[in-house]
Amino acid sequence: LVVTDAGGRRAFSTLILNILDENDCAPKFISSVYETSVLADTEDGQALFMVFAVDEDVGDQVEYTVVPDGDTRSSYIRVHPRQGIVSLRKSVRNIGLII
Repeated sequence: LVVTDAGGRRAFSTLILNILDENDCAPKFISSVYETSVLADTEDGQALFMVFAVDEDVGDQVEYTVVPDGDTRSSYIRVHPRQGIVSLRKSVRNIGLII
């Protein structure tokens, strides 16, 4: 930058401009479908699989959540909000449920 007074004298300064990334990219799952089988005697808390998504925005971290679907199936699983580890929230023993 240059500043000039009425007498023509100048002073100079350096301007550093940081361009911030706009949050314009939606996160994307690496796979469109994640599928697994669960044995009826699988203990609650048992990790089942891991999901993975990326966000192209600089510095953005994705956060995973299970969205209730109005059905009881979503209540049987949980996902770690940062790691994407999907685990059994409660036992599926004797319910004949496909998650």
